[in-house]
Amino acid sequence: MIKGRFIGILTLVLLLGVVMAVLWGIGARPQWLVDYSPLVFNGMLAVVVCLAAYWAKVNRFYLYAALIFLGAPLRVWLGINWEFGFIGAGGIITLIGLGFLIRFLRKYPKVAQEDRDASQ
Repeated sequence: MIKGRFIGILTLVLLLGVVMAVLWGIGARPQWLVDYSPLVFNGMLAVVVCLAAYWAKVNRFYLYAALIFLGAPLRVWLGINWEFGFIGAGGIITLIGLGFLIRFLRKYPKVAQEDRDASQ
C-alpha cells in the first residue's frame, strides 16, 4: 500500500518535471511562470513532500516541505543563487537526520563480539 503511494508520488514528480521542461524548452511558457519559477518549482516540491508526510505519517516531513518552499523567497530576498536555497534546506535536513542517527546509535549501541559469542 505505502509502496504504491510512493510510486504515485514519484510519478507525480516526474510528470511535473517533464511539463516544466517542455514548457521551458519550447518557449511557450507564460510570463508569470518565468517571473515566479523558483516559487512555483519549490511549491510543487513542497506539495509532493507534504503528500509523502501525510501518507507516511512522518510529521518532520512537513518541516522539510516548509524548508524547501522557503528556499525560493529567501533566494529573492537575499539575492543568492537558487542552488543555495536547496543547499540550505538540504543542510538543515541533513543535520536533523544526523540527530536521528546519533539518537538511534545511542539507544542501540553496537554489541561487542564477546557478548554475541556468549549468547550463542
